[in-house]
Amino acid sequence: MSGNASPPRRQVRLGLVADAGVLGGGHVPLLPLQRAGWGIAWMDEVAAETAGLPVGLVVPPGAGLPVSGAAEVWLRGDHTAAGVADAVARLRVLDVPPRISADVLDGPGLEAAYGLGVTPVLGPSLLGELLALAAMAAPARASAGGLAVLLPISVGRTDAEARARLHRDPWLAAVDGSGAVLVGTLEACQDAVISLIHAGVSDLRLRPAAAPDLPDVLAQLSALGRSPLDRLRPGAPRSPAPPAPADWGGRPG
Repeated sequence: MSGNASPPRRQVRLGLVADAGVLGGGHVPLLPLQRAGWGIAWMDEVAAETAGLPVGLVVPPGAGLPVSGAAEVWLRGDHTAAGVADAVARLRVLDVPPRISADVLDGPGLEAAYGLGVTPVLGPSLLGELLALAAMAAPARASAGGLAVLLPISVGRTDAEARARLHRDPWLAAVDGSGAVLVGTLEACQDAVISLIHAGVSDLRLRPAAAPDLPDVLAQLSALGRSPLDRLRPGAPRSPAPPAPADWGGRPG
């Protein structure tokens, strides 16, 4: 057996959080998302036509639980521990029980989620805090079904473009006050995602900036779920750029 075996693949599922702010009265282009490798779209209602892309149902505190039709359910927000346990019990007795995930804020929340057999969802939070919580989850994660992160994100071809998109989105701008939004070029966002993948995150739930050019934004974000990100190491130097042509900028002799 070769001593230069490739590192193990780290599978990550890319999901779009398609709330009212992102949709803006429009619709999510599910078929292009599916073709670009996205794994799921998260909405507050089950879509009738999914174009082959799974749709997960988002359930905020106080909202009713589905009685059928939802393959995945995400219990969002500040549910009490007792409330989460009750919701999980009610969902598990459905004819077709959905896969369940729930927001958690800290170590005890992680322990409770894994104890219930649901996927914990971290964030939004600072990258360092997400990595610290992911490290706490490591002992239980392998046998308990993964780890998800809600990642508010504003990407642009330049930092200025990313910031401009951010400030046009009220929800994202409010979250940015705590420093919990990933903002910058695609390369900078890739660096953060590489760190999360290596920390054990298997499910990225991206809430992009609401913008008129959402299809272009989603096309850029598609790269965050593709190889070779899972094979890159945090902090590893980038490959050098190719040299300029010999006559670049020159003049005929």
